[in-house]
Amino acid sequence: AQESRGLGDVYKRQNRNLLVGQLKQIILVNVPSSEKRIFHISTEMKNTERLSAYFHESVTAADLTLIHRSPETSAWLRQVRSDGMKLLTAPEEMRHNREVVLAAISQCVRVLEFVPMELRADAAVALEAVKEALTRKQQHYRTDFELFRWVLQHVAPSLHNGTYFILNALEAINDRQDPRVDMVMSFAADDLCAHCTFIDAALSYTPRAVLHASDELRCDQEFLLTAIARNFEVLDHVPWGSKEFRRRAW
Repeated sequence: AQESRGLGDVYKRQNRNLLVGQLKQIILVNVPSSEKRIFHISTEMKNTERLSAYFHESVTAADLTLIHRSPETSAWLRQVRSDGMKLLTAPEEMRHNREVVLAAISQCVRVLEFVPMELRADAAVALEAVKEALTRKQQHYRTDFELFRWVLQHVAPSLHNGTYFILNALEAINDRQDPRVDMVMSFAADDLCAHCTFIDAALSYTPRAVLHASDELRCDQEFLLTAIARNFEVLDHVPWGSKEFRRRAW
């Protein structure tokens, strides 16, 4: 169980250079810092960040929220941060604890396979796995692409039909020339690829997104012309169609 309480106006102008970790040490001194989580609105503040990172110069005071993490959760966080696969030996409650699961995935993305489905359907958990697959070398996989595909296969299928997950996975790649953008788009559900708003958003990450649009959209000249007007590179990936279409595209 976690206890939540408001900290009141703990942020003062003279305290703006305090690290979040230092703040944890001076509040509830009888509680270990590892059991304290501090939030500004819905964002958890990291120990290494300064309070000033969250507040404008003109802010004189602000309310923060302290969540008291249970000792058991703190203990399991330490374990999975050293070896993510220790999640497999954790009690049922810890295997369903979002914070513990996120920490385990950050240490070893392969643990995703053993995460409960309701957490694999959590976009934040799935995107953590995506980011780890992009940045961390893993054993047992011949190529980075193989690991990345494995992650996309093991997140909840419902996420493949969600704009938020697909677009944020494209943003995580952050390279329109990376073949993995096509891999992400290939996992996007057919219904999603039939929506012009989704394809239009995906085109901001890669002009090749048009190749994954539904047949109906790829035959819609007005949609294609609008996409080309926003990003001329799209022209390299659309069917030329009629002479009239070519004239309008140019």
